[in-house]
Amino acid sequence: MHATAIVDPCAQVSPSATIGPYAIVGPDVVLENRVVIGAHAVLEGHLVLEDDVQVSPFVCIGQPPQDQKCRGEGTGVHIGPRTIIREFTTINRGTLYDTRCTRVGADGLIMAYCHLAHDVVLGDRVVLSNHTTLAGHVKAEDEVTCGGNTAVHQHCRLGRGCFVAAGAMVERDVPPFCRVFGDRAKLVGPNLRGLRRIGLAESRIRAVKNAYKELFRTTSTLEDTLRVVTSKWPDSEEVRHLIEFIRASERGICR
Repeated sequence: MHATAIVDPCAQVSPSATIGPYAIVGPDVVLENRVVIGAHAVLEGHLVLEDDVQVSPFVCIGQPPQDQKCRGEGTGVHIGPRTIIREFTTINRGTLYDTRCTRVGADGLIMAYCHLAHDVVLGDRVVLSNHTTLAGHVKAEDEVTCGGNTAVHQHCRLGRGCFVAAGAMVERDVPPFCRVFGDRAKLVGPNLRGLRRIGLAESRIRAVKNAYKELFRTTSTLEDTLRVVTSKWPDSEEVRHLIEFIRASERGICR
């Protein structure tokens, strides 16, 4: 711990954690094994950083939600193991109106100048490129990738393995294993490269590719198409997840 860091005596800090110059650590913060906190970082609220999390200089985590309904309730943030959070990123804590906790999964990479608003939930191995902004209550499943300067509207969902291209403005749910682009974001195809990156067999990738064509390149109604796709690929875990995600959508999906 650097001599200039300000660490509340009530904070729970592992002996193996490293805290840089001028960092501020509040009383309800938990820093687990080998956590690294960069210079001038500010950590507040009910905040847990699991093993091997890296926080770069000037990051702010656990500040109150930017929601006028909130009155300083004791909500929090939870960051999963081995996640890397780069410079000037802000992560607000949750609210009483949702999960009470903003959550980031394991093995994530949150690049510089990103913003995660209240009650955002990220799965594992999520990558947010520079200046990505996620509004309140956004939920991203595992293996999501967002390009730089992406913005996602509140309450939207980003499905597993999807890719959001740089500069996209997302106002509806992005289906799993798909790519979207533009303002407002539109589907441009299945995320085949992403599926290979996460290690899916070619036969499983082919099922996703064919299901995508059936779902989004047809003149039939969505409900009719969902029934057809369900019957054609009953044994595909990825296609089943894609269909369940679409059926559960409340904001509608990008088309």
